[in-house]
Amino acid sequence: MKQYYIAFFLAGVFLSNMESFANEKYTSTDNNIEIIEVEGKKPLSLLRKEYKAASFALFETFNDLVEESDMHYICEKKRLPNSRISYKSCQNAFDIRIRDELFKREMSKDGDLMSRLNRAQSSSDMGALEIDRLEEEKSKLIAKLAEENEIFKKALIELSKAKYNYEQEHISQYGSFSKFEEEK
Repeated sequence: MKQYYIAFFLAGVFLSNMESFANEKYTSTDNNIEIIEVEGKKPLSLLRKEYKAASFALFETFNDLVEESDMHYICEKKRLPNSRISYKSCQNAFDIRIRDELFKREMSKDGDLMSRLNRAQSSSDMGALEIDRLEEEKSKLIAKLAEENEIFKKALIELSKAKYNYEQEHISQYGSFSKFEEEK
């Protein structure tokens, strides 16, 4: 029995020494930690996402403020032809309506199917004078909303900032190969 007490005593002393040695080792290592701060610029993809988010926020704000459904923006998820890549596209409601009407009008005319399809597609791509007139009205409406409504004005400013940041980063990254021209 005496031997067990001595064995437990020695094991306790040995384990406590090991524990204190381990604590010293980790404590001394913690003091030598180097803090590294990374300073840099936002990546172009993040700026592009911010620009898209700001434009969608502006479209939503515009749709909430304007009651006329023909002036609304309609956002749809589309896919590239023969691809799995999808993207979100926003168009004017009147633009979609007028192009559909032109397409249907040309498809209802006489002739063989391929020529009707060709005429319908080209006429809907060209649009009409009504689209130009409605786009003018919409730009006047946007200017009026920007003057009168603070929420819309704030969304428009955020969009302008995001667009400017994206374009400037694109110019600095790609230089003369950028699709945005540097202002002189």
